[in-house]
Amino acid sequence: MTHRFALPVFEDESERRWLWALVAVFVITRIAMAFLAGTPRLYTGSGLPVTPYVYESRDWGLEIVASGRTPYAGVPIEYPPGLLPFVLLPASLLHTLHIPFLPSFVVLMTAVDALGLIGLRRLSARWGSRLGPWLWVIGLPLLGPMVLLRLDLVPAVALVWAIERAAADRWTGAGGLVGFGILAKIYPAFLFPIGLAIARSRARFTVGALAVVVVGLAPFVLALDALIRSVAGFHFHRGVQIESVWGNALLVARELGYEAGVLRAFGSWEIVAGVAPLVEALSTASSIAVVGALAWWVWRTGPRGDPRLVALAWFVTLACLLVTGRVLSPQFLIWLVGLGATVACAPDGLGVRSTVLFLGTMLLTQIEFPFAFSGLLAADRVSIGVLTTRNVFLIALAVSAIRRLMIGADRKQIVAQPTPSSGPATRSPR
Repeated sequence: MTHRFALPVFEDESERRWLWALVAVFVITRIAMAFLAGTPRLYTGSGLPVTPYVYESRDWGLEIVASGRTPYAGVPIEYPPGLLPFVLLPASLLHTLHIPFLPSFVVLMTAVDALGLIGLRRLSARWGSRLGPWLWVIGLPLLGPMVLLRLDLVPAVALVWAIERAAADRWTGAGGLVGFGILAKIYPAFLFPIGLAIARSRARFTVGALAVVVVGLAPFVLALDALIRSVAGFHFHRGVQIESVWGNALLVARELGYEAGVLRAFGSWEIVAGVAPLVEALSTASSIAVVGALAWWVWRTGPRGDPRLVALAWFVTLACLLVTGRVLSPQFLIWLVGLGATVACAPDGLGVRSTVLFLGTMLLTQIEFPFAFSGLLAADRVSIGVLTTRNVFLIALAVSAIRRLMIGADRKQIVAQPTPSSGPATRSPR
């Protein structure tokens, strides 16, 4: 009996050659990314350093490992519990074996990266398009070595595998992986209602997510208040980041004479302006409206049990949330690469226009950070132009994705194709 996690058997030599080419490009690009991530001065020259995030993680990881203090209650941390193992492991290697934190962290993130490719390869074999794995292999290098210097690969890969499990009709596992994504970063919580609306078994999807979240939070039940203060207190009180669409608009307004400043806060740079509180309120309201409208739409019109619709609806939702959110750090685009690649695992799932906008958004993001970021802080018009172009690409990508979701012909194509591994429509959910 074939194990349900076994990779598909190659049916022809072209399939084998394609996979070897994919793996070869993955290895070459990841070696280059890892090298540049480990030698940031070579990568950025005199530009902005890209490693402070890693060293901040190292410092609080060492506090926990070396002193025995408990996370959140003893050591305030901005990350949810799902990310703790990915920091504590390299911190432990540093403390016990004196292995430097940076290379350990980069190797660990490269392993997570490879796990994402495996999930996409499985989706590609099920749905029939080779574009999805290629978008992962190419899209992440377009963002730069910053990808291996952040923890955002973890939730991105969790959602890739959530869709893979949904494609295998394993809705409990899909929900569990969404739950883990929520434990790693908060944003998958905004995608959960849409997944729930489409899931073939809503009960199993919900139970899977809740079980993982409860188990993940159980060790911190006595420090739950401290956890909420550390995580929610950090993220919910952030202002309008300069790289967001809202912050970008205020930077342009400043060039036209509007009075606004830039302030370092919460590990990033924010806009200080009289209209900032109103912008924050508009950002929150529009983000809630996006999630509510899309969840309502798929609940009313979307067919149950189609994982391709889950992938596309999640991609659309996340793209819109990146546009409406008041915080848009470069690493957030890693999340979009993962979901975009899953959509592209289906034939014509992303489309030519969206694919071009997708790749252009990633490349412009690397140009903006780190290379144009110092100029952005100095109000350099070329740097502001780079950021504006990136955000225009992102908005156009969100609009293009919405069209693919909403237009009848495209939507029917997405939902009409049977999932090869799902079996007959009468199959009971597991």
